[in-house]
Amino acid sequence: MSDPYVDNGRIVSGDESAGIAHNSDHVAIGEADDGTLWVLLHDQSCRPRGRDPGIVMELEDVHYEQNGLVRVANRRVARDSLERFIKELTGSTVLIGNDLGRRTRIPAGSYGGITVRHVDNHYRVKASGPDAKHMAAMQPRKPNQWLVMYGEESLLRRQLVQVLMPIHHRVVWASVRHGEKILLVTGVVLAGLSFVAPLAAPLALAAAVALGIFRWKQRVIVACTHRLVVKPHILRTFESVVAANDTSHAVIPKAA
Repeated sequence: MSDPYVDNGRIVSGDESAGIAHNSDHVAIGEADDGTLWVLLHDQSCRPRGRDPGIVMELEDVHYEQNGLVRVANRRVARDSLERFIKELTGSTVLIGNDLGRRTRIPAGSYGGITVRHVDNHYRVKASGPDAKHMAAMQPRKPNQWLVMYGEESLLRRQLVQVLMPIHHRVVWASVRHGEKILLVTGVVLAGLSFVAPLAAPLALAAAVALGIFRWKQRVIVACTHRLVVKPHILRTFESVVAANDTSHAVIPKAA
C-alpha cells in the first residue's frame, strides 16, 4: 500500500480516511468511522511498517499496517496509555489533552425516517418506512425501535450517512471506489464490440486511457471525491460540528 498522508484535516490511507482529532509535531491521530483510532507518525523512520515493535502497554488490538499506519481498535482507550504508547514509538513526549472523543457523539434528532435519542452514553433509535432497512444489522429492542450501545456508534453512523447521502452522491462514490474495475470491464467490452462495430474501437481506446489516468491518480481522485461527496454527510453526524455551525439548512438536529 502507498504511504498514508494528511489531507484537509483527515488521515488518508488507500481509499479510507479518518478525521484528525489531534495533530502535533510528532503525530496525527484520527478517529475513523469504524470506531478505530489511526496513529500516524510524522517521522517516517519511526513508523512500524507492519512490525510489532514489542511495546508492552495497556492497549488492546493494536494493528501495525504495512504502510506505517497504526490502528488502535478501541478509540475510547485511556489518554495517558495512548500518550505513553506514542512516546515509546517516537521517543518524544506527546500531550493529547482532551482532543479525542470530542466529536464522536451522534446528535439527537431526525435523520430522514430514522430518529436518534440519547440514553446516557447510548442511543435509542426509531426507524420507519424504507429507512428502517438501514437498521437491519442492529439488535431490535421493540418493533421499529433499537437500543444502540456506544460501542456500536460507528455502525449507527454509517447507516445514518447512507440515509443522509442522496442517491446521486451514492452513485458517484460507488463509481469512484470501483472505478478501476468499471473502466477495465468497459474497455474489455468495447474492445470485443469493436470487431462487429468499428465505432467502438475509439471508445475502447478512450476507456484504456481513462484507466491509465485513474490508476496514476487514484489516491488523489478517491480522496478528493470523499472530501467533496462523503465527508459533508459524515460531519453532520458529529455533535460538536453540528453545534458549531449554522444548521438551519440541515436535516438535523430536531429537538429530542
